[in-house]
Amino acid sequence: MVQKDIPLTAPHDIPLEIQRMAKEAQIGELRKVYSASNRPTKEVGNALVLVGGSLLAAFVFMVLLLTVFAHIDIASFILPFGIFFLLPALLTLLPGCYMLLHRGIYPHWHIYLWHDGFVYEKGQDRRIFRWDQIVSIKGEVKHTEYHHTSKHISFTEEKITYDYQVRHQDGDEVKLSNIFPEIAELIDILLAESARQLAPQEVTVARPESTIALSNFALDQQGIGNEQEKVSWEEIREIVMKDGVAIVRKTL
Repeated sequence: MVQKDIPLTAPHDIPLEIQRMAKEAQIGELRKVYSASNRPTKEVGNALVLVGGSLLAAFVFMVLLLTVFAHIDIASFILPFGIFFLLPALLTLLPGCYMLLHRGIYPHWHIYLWHDGFVYEKGQDRRIFRWDQIVSIKGEVKHTEYHHTSKHISFTEEKITYDYQVRHQDGDEVKLSNIFPEIAELIDILLAESARQLAPQEVTVARPESTIALSNFALDQQGIGNEQEKVSWEEIREIVMKDGVAIVRKTL
């Protein structure tokens, strides 16, 4: 099997359990470690905590101010003003704290890529996938454009969303998405390696400009395709994976 050389990126020591699993499954040498990132969630969480904390602080300040200087009964104050301050504060503060601490639930969320497979780790959930044990990969790539306009400048920003399900022969399934910043590279490798295993004959790499692209598809033992078209492995002459998109050329 042709292997793609990838620089090893391991920002931390590989857990002993991961090493043991890889050794028992005989999946070769470690190639790269892909770590999840919760940066977008964290930014939203920070904003919610800031808003909720401000509302809560304003509520507490008003309670102290009115009870000390105006001698107002706290119980009579909380009921009318709590709806405007305390309730919105809790509704923003609690979700914000959850978003900030969410990664604490899964302190380890990685994909360990080896030459003959990968190990999926999410907290204590650890699963190993050899290339020859993957029976299907279903995926969808969405391109969304965001138009930004200000007084002096106007520009368009494109966001690519990846959503993939990798299925093991024993029925196990893992989902891969943009939670991994390098998802495009990771998916390209998974698709290419799985295609080589699932195809009954040798499948070569095609030039993208001369083929048809499938951004929403399923890859399994029967072939590759979507709701509109299904191409069997016997019909495929060349295939390439680029940024999570399957590009195929049929045999004549």
